[in-house]
Amino acid sequence: MQALLSQLGGAGGAGGFQQGPPPLCEFRAGRMHYDGRMVTPDRAKGWIRITRDPLQPGMVTFAFLDETKQNTIESLILFPDLAKFEKVKQSSDRVYLLEVQPEPRRLFFWMQDADKENDADRCKKCHNALNGIAEAPAAGAQANGTAAAQAAPPSR
Repeated sequence: MQALLSQLGGAGGAGGFQQGPPPLCEFRAGRMHYDGRMVTPDRAKGWIRITRDPLQPGMVTFAFLDETKQNTIESLILFPDLAKFEKVKQSSDRVYLLEVQPEPRRLFFWMQDADKENDADRCKKCHNALNGIAEAPAAGAQANGTAAAQAAPPSR
């Protein structure tokens, strides 16, 4: 029982996220309310955090936490390839959509990080983490060539 509790991040409630598995992706974001026609921002500050689910291999947990990261406001355990996180094209603002299939369930968020330039990178990293897509190697690794190309004898 103690091992199970330690995997869950301790015996006590919502604060367990701090001691749980390391995040695959984490960034500042706020929730938005959708009335069927328009979205309006909730001005409360928060965080989006994606972690591997320790009890469900292959699945991830998408969590929206309050500003302190101590209280989980919303948490979803997701199968790979059933969710997408993307920019809402109909808006010029920093509005993003988490869409979970097959329902579909749609949750809207807005980026709160001061650095607007990295919104697209955060979105891609979030989408990839949700779907088990490995990040591409760094540009420096590609510039150095692959191991097979390095091992090949020089041509004459």
